[in-house]
Amino acid sequence: MITKIVPDTSIVIHGNLSKMVEKGELKDIEIVVPLAVLDELQAQASKGREIGFIGLEELKRLREICKEKKIKIRFTGDRPT
Repeated sequence: MITKIVPDTSIVIHGNLSKMVEKGELKDIEIVVPLAVLDELQAQASKGREIGFIGLEELKRLREICKEKKIKIRFTGDRPT
């Protein structure tokens, strides 16, 4: 059975999920990133806030780790209006 993990903005920024995936602590998972999380990080980066850049870099890192470990990651949901 595949467990779906839906991270929030703070988990992405702190890098906890990437570390767990990289160490192999999570198995049989699918990561579902809400578009609202991506949009919030982009908004922070657009305002010049370092936290936004850190979060976007962390999402990039997470995608690379997932590709390497053959873990499905997808971005889904409605964009905030």
